[in-house]
Amino acid sequence: MSTAGTSGNCWLYLDYGVSITERVFTAYLTRVNPDTHEISHFTSPLVIKMAVSEDEKGLLNKEEAKYRGLRSKDANVVETYGLFSSTVRAHERRTFLLMEYGGVPLHDRNTSGVRLHGHVKQDWFVA
Repeated sequence: MSTAGTSGNCWLYLDYGVSITERVFTAYLTRVNPDTHEISHFTSPLVIKMAVSEDEKGLLNKEEAKYRGLRSKDANVVETYGLFSSTVRAHERRTFLLMEYGGVPLHDRNTSGVRLHGHVKQDWFVA
């Protein structure tokens, strides 16, 4: 468990127990009831991707732009909530992409027996 970006009674909860990869986490916007001090998730699961290097930051920028482009063509893709940056461990700058959780990543799905049409609009797919 980790809290990031605390602001009053709400914070972003990174669920390390449901880490998708070393730099991709399940996250929730979480809040505390000021009267009962009960903690509850304010959102459905989100995904937060972290970039450590400038190259990785560039890849997150490209990924977010691809999703934006697909949505502008009315494609049914997950919602992205933007790129954010923060200083961690006193002097290290990190960039994050916050997005809707869309289920099991495509690269982890069993696609045996599924006919793929890779020649159609190949540039639409995020690597």
